[in-house]
Amino acid sequence: IKYLTYQNDSVSLLPYFAVEHKVRLGELKILNVDELNFQEEVGILTRTGEESPVIRSFLYFAENYNI
Repeated sequence: IKYLTYQNDSVSLLPYFAVEHKVRLGELKILNVDELNFQEEVGILTRTGEESPVIRSFLYFAENYNI
């Protein structure tokens, strides 16, 4: 999943420790969505750079439908 996120226009829900190295290198970034309600703390991971329509669509859904 980490590799697919890095190579494609996608969004992933992954544990931070699985992607920490790529985040520190600036190859991936974590997007925080305050409106997400999970039992555990999670963030959204995507490639660094401009957010794609896929990411914007997911964020809109997450923020407006309280998943």
